[in-house]
Amino acid sequence: MQATPTQPEEQHAVRLPEPWLWFQALRYTAPYQTSMHRHPAWQLTASLKGEFRFRTEQTTVHVRPGEWVLMAPGLRHDAGSDSQTACAIQIFFRRFPADLMPEFAGRFNLQRKTAISGDMDSERLRQIYSDFMQHTQPDAAYCGTWNCALAMFFVANALSGLPPEPPFSVSPVIQKALEFMEEHFAEPIGVKDIASAAGLSESRFSVRFSEATGFAPMRYLNTLRLACAQNILLSGASVEEAAFTSGFSTVQYFCRCFRRETGQSPGEFRAHPFR
Repeated sequence: MQATPTQPEEQHAVRLPEPWLWFQALRYTAPYQTSMHRHPAWQLTASLKGEFRFRTEQTTVHVRPGEWVLMAPGLRHDAGSDSQTACAIQIFFRRFPADLMPEFAGRFNLQRKTAISGDMDSERLRQIYSDFMQHTQPDAAYCGTWNCALAMFFVANALSGLPPEPPFSVSPVIQKALEFMEEHFAEPIGVKDIASAAGLSESRFSVRFSEATGFAPMRYLNTLRLACAQNILLSGASVEEAAFTSGFSTVQYFCRCFRRETGQSPGEFRAHPFR
C-alpha cells in the first residue's frame, strides 16, 4: 500500500509520570501507512475499530478489534491500516514498574526486539476507552489520578490473558550490568564503566552483552537515555536540556541518536509528540 499521511483525524493524549511516557486514543478516517521506525520505549496498542497492521523485519502482526500488540524498545517496524475507519488506544512506557507490576516487570523488562500479540475482553476495552476519554481531559476532576490508574488497568487487562511464564533470565553478570545501566544511564558513563561494574573486560563484556540482549552495550544504554529524553521533551524542556539531563555528552550526538531510532528530530518530536 502506498504511504499516506499518518496523522489521525482525532486524538487525545496525556503525558504520564515516570516510568510511563504517554497514553493516547487515536481515530483514523482513511487508510494510512508509516515508514519503518523504532521507539526507545515499550508500546502497547489495542484496536477498538478497524484492523491495524504492524510489520517488523521478521513478521507481520494484524490487530483487529479486541486484539493488541506489545512491541519492545528498539524493534524496527512500521504501522498502517487499510480500514476506512480505525480506532485504537495506545500507551508508551520506559519499563514495567517492578513495584506495581512485578510479574510483567520480571517477564518483559530485560527483553528487546520482540513483538507479542493477544486479545482481551472487548467490552472491558471499550470501557477503558470510554473512561479514558471522559476522565483524563485536562478539566476533568482528578484527571491525574485517572491517567495513571487507567494506564495500569489497560496494560494489566491486556497482558493478563497471556499464559504465565517464569521471569526472563540472564546471567548474573549481565543482570548486574543491566541494573547498573538503569541506575546510572543519565550519568556520563560508557562501556568501560559498565564492564567494570559487571566484573569483565570491555571486549569480553561487549560480546556477552550483545549475545544476551541483541544490542551492543552503547546502543542499549542510549535506548534508555532516549526514552528518558522523550519524557523530558514532553515537559516542554529544550532539546539541549533533554540531551544533557538524559546522559548524552553533546547535543549533536543526541540528535543523531534520536533521529536514527525514531525517524524524527528531537525538535519535531517536541512539536508533534503523539504521532
